[in-house]
Amino acid sequence: MSERNSLADSGFTRREICIGGGLLLGGGLLLASCASRPTVQGIHQAGRDLRLNGIAVGQGEPLEETSLLETGEEEAVLVVGGDALLMRANAKVALQLSPLAPKRNLLGVEVHRGGLLSVFAPGARQLKTPHAQIALRGTGIYLEARTGESYICVCYGSVTIQGREQPTLQERFTTRHHEQPRTITSGEIAKAPMLNHTDTELVMLEALVGRKPPFTPSAAYGWKGRTW
Repeated sequence: MSERNSLADSGFTRREICIGGGLLLGGGLLLASCASRPTVQGIHQAGRDLRLNGIAVGQGEPLEETSLLETGEEEAVLVVGGDALLMRANAKVALQLSPLAPKRNLLGVEVHRGGLLSVFAPGARQLKTPHAQIALRGTGIYLEARTGESYICVCYGSVTIQGREQPTLQERFTTRHHEQPRTITSGEIAKAPMLNHTDTELVMLEALVGRKPPFTPSAAYGWKGRTW
């Protein structure tokens, strides 16, 4: 529990969650402003030095069918349909979107470097890291590509993890609240601690697309649906 904020029993107010979320994000980037403004599809919020297919971009920039994104020293928040993603600083992530604009859907994600926290609407998704292929349906997941291994935490939902170099290396499981983090290398899937992402961030990502994580009953927050 020391590596994350367990909010389900916290009784935090919306203001406290917003302030806490801002403090958690590097470079002062707020995941979701408490101001009343609509969710921006594409690049919802951008830090300095965010690049899309090699070109510097900012908030409001639409994503392309094939989008290669790289963050600098600050994080970025992306929204594609009912999916929301938080890229860590110094991350490199490729997204594959459906070809139909403006209502594109996210089909696949590949984390080349760094960390990515994502929440997905119902439906199948294919995710990759340098060491893993991941099949899931509508869930929350944190991925981190490291030297020699990848870190995977299925925050809630069902997933199949398979080795990219060794397809027979495989594991399937369902979680409700970060119960089974894993690291995967070219030859092993191993248990790991819960690291580098928080419940606060999941709550805010889900709020961007009008949802709440399954571990946050409405009574704990006094929410009647989306609040920003």
